[in-house]
Amino acid sequence: MESQRIGPIGNEQYRSYATDIHVSGTHLLQLINDILDLTKLDAGELALHEEVIDIRQVVESVARRSGGAVDKAGLTLGLDLPFDLPLLRADERRTRQVLFNLIGNAIKFTPEGGRIDIAAILDRKTGLQITVADTGIGIEPEYLPRVFEPFMQVDSSLSRQHAGTGLGLPTVKI
Repeated sequence: MESQRIGPIGNEQYRSYATDIHVSGTHLLQLINDILDLTKLDAGELALHEEVIDIRQVVESVARRSGGAVDKAGLTLGLDLPFDLPLLRADERRTRQVLFNLIGNAIKFTPEGGRIDIAAILDRKTGLQITVADTGIGIEPEYLPRVFEPFMQVDSSLSRQHAGTGLGLPTVKI
């Protein structure tokens, strides 16, 4: 209905409703998938599908796809990816999920006018390190040990300013 594939919707308000339903359904599906992933992890059943990936291409792709949300939030996104990054053996879908969740958190907790930077560093001793850093509100040191717990939210008050389920960082830990 949203794309009007079988014909036009007579009232534009209905198309808007169809878009809202689609966005809500997609969000609900993502929540269900996050819960299932955490359940599989706890049960030791989370399967990884490793393959050789071009991590530079993956990071650039996720950054491009996040560009709309970054722009809408009034933020700047910077990339610092060396050209000589090696190929990486990893689960590409999970790698993308981690990056989307980290960028999503950075968008959510960075005020307008802020900046998100994604950088990669290759060290022969410690390996590959990818960092998503932002100029947002940060996390108080006393909460750092708990932010990877499922459903944990630093601000759990009824008046909190940021929506969410508390699954973003726990799914990054996967």
